Amino acid sequence: MRVMAWDVIVIGCGGFGSATVRELSARGLRVLGLDQYVPPHSLGSSHGETRIIRKAYFEHPDYVPLLHRSWDLWRQAEAESGLSLLERCDLVLSGRAESEVIRGARLAASQHGLAIRNLTAAEACAEYPVLQLPEDHEVTVESTAGYLWVERCVAAMLDLGRAAGAEIRTGERVVGLRCAANSVEVETVGQRYSAAAAVVTCGPWTSQLLPEYERLITVRRKTLFWYPVQSAAWAQQWRAPIFLVDMPGGQFYGLPAVDGLRVKVGEHTGGESVADAFRVQRETD
Repeated sequence: MRVMAWDVIVIGCGGFGSATVRELSARGLRVLGLDQYVPPHSLGSSHGETRIIRKAYFEHPDYVPLLHRSWDLWRQAEAESGLSLLERCDLVLSGRAESEVIRGARLAASQHGLAIRNLTAAEACAEYPVLQLPEDHEVTVESTAGYLWVERCVAAMLDLGRAAGAEIRTGERVVGLRCAANSVEVETVGQRYSAAAAVVTCGPWTSQLLPEYERLITVRRKTLFWYPVQSAAWAQQWRAPIFLVDMPGGQFYGLPAVDGLRVKVGEHTGGESVADAFRVQRETD
């Protein structure tokens, strides 16, 4: 009988992959993590200093139980690593009454008993003076939200995985994946590995490894911006919130100046379609 070196091979060790490595190894499985770069890095999706975490998920209420579990696991990871990974921060959602953001967040909160506050735009601007919101917007405030230190999270998850017995091999680009009835074979540039199963978490490179799923995957270039603040009120210690505003041209978000100097902003919707993740334009005009 053939004995395999690994129970599971995780392909890609960014945000999803590092958490998968940590969770599976903590359950006693023999785990190999492979990454073509050295995570955490700035070439995939899991970088940019911070990531918003929220429970009143306007995209669909079914996400909420997963988010409760996710929050618990982040706190567990903090306890095990001794690192601060998740910071609590108010989230201000703003949009017209019929907007996806407002309708969806309130529906998720109603179905799952989440604590939110509904305000007028004027009330929200009075409570959070750094904001200037359209007068015809309604506002929902979620105080059970926050942000994650994304690079620190990836590094912590990989370290916790290693501590539980996982092996991480970086600088190995996977070029082939073959599945049999009870095993998989993973080929990298120069190596072959076998396992009982594989988990593919390679983000924008997924369709290159699994071309049969290409029609289901759209890769988008998401641009992040940091702007210098004009007031110390944008610092989180002065209760500056995370915000997400639903406008006719898209949904736009921002985070407080976590370093006291710059506010990070971006567009939640949209993004230029990318055909090849190896050839992304990484500079802005």
